Amino acid sequence: MNRLSRWAKSNRYSMKFIKTVLIGLGLFISFFMGGMVYMALLAPSPVCLTGQSKADLLFTQPEKSPLETSYIYMPGKGAHGNLMFEYAAGYCIAKKLDRSFIVSYRFKLLLSSLFHLSAPEPEQQSDGVNVTDFSVFTQRPKCCKYDERVTKLPRLDITLKGFFHSWLYFESCADDIRREFTLIDPLPKRANDFLLKAIKSFKWDPESVVFVGMHIRRGGRRPGLLPLTHGDAKPPPGYYAKAMNYYDKKFPRRNVMFVVASDDIRWARNNLDHPNIVISGDKTVDFHMAVLSKCNHSIISVGSISWWSAWLTGGSVVYYNGWPSPHSLISQKYTLNQYFYPRWVGMS
Repeated sequence: MNRLSRWAKSNRYSMKFIKTVLIGLGLFISFFMGGMVYMALLAPSPVCLTGQSKADLLFTQPEKSPLETSYIYMPGKGAHGNLMFEYAAGYCIAKKLDRSFIVSYRFKLLLSSLFHLSAPEPEQQSDGVNVTDFSVFTQRPKCCKYDERVTKLPRLDITLKGFFHSWLYFESCADDIRREFTLIDPLPKRANDFLLKAIKSFKWDPESVVFVGMHIRRGGRRPGLLPLTHGDAKPPPGYYAKAMNYYDKKFPRRNVMFVVASDDIRWARNNLDHPNIVISGDKTVDFHMAVLSKCNHSIISVGSISWWSAWLTGGSVVYYNGWPSPHSLISQKYTLNQYFYPRWVGMS
């Protein structure tokens, strides 16, 4: 009898436990379904760009009115050359969409010795801008192709994330970008003095000289990246020889001087074979950018400093078309005619 009583008592407790679980499960389902109905019928509709799936570009805030200030914010990733791509892209995107362009302190930290940039920082705005509240647009893929979705950004405060390595982002604003990237004193004078000294060393008539800037990057990639897998491909000496021969033939009646700026001066001295070479002993990015931009034409290696040196120079540009390595991580992220201008000359 005692055993039967204990069994009955245990069974009652079990039934109470099961009822409690079922009630809790029922309440959870009710709240969940209620939330789903709210989201479907009552919640504000998010801003989704026309022609884009919600997975491609989705913002949950309602758009601002045309009378309200709307910001494009660039937080800044990477060093000098990367920041220049980001600044140029953000500046032009903001201009075309009639937004106010603001940037992080990182741009001033790394580029203020080169340029007087006009874009202010968030803290300099009178309306108390808090960028942590901004919607986020992430470039796809993250670094190196043109993402046409930037032309359709809604009127919201938006943070742009990516490297924006394509001339397509800012070609329509090229004149503005050249003004933004005007070198400041004393860099232009230092660069001019260096070139004048080089002319005197060859005893040439200054009017006869054609300057070809050569940027040779040998290092600088982040530690831990495997060059072959990542896509690094450093131009061999033969590439530079071929490029110099190209300019010698292009200007047969002129004195062509090859002005070399490199992060590996020893390599440049040991591997470049031409009688009209001048190598800068200054390895700083600021001076490299200044002296190369004062040249007439360019021979570039790899990296964003090379790219921007050529862009600021204008004239003809020869680039190394063996980069990035085929089937590498980087090769999958670039569309090369969106990175290198079609008018630039590729050589191997």
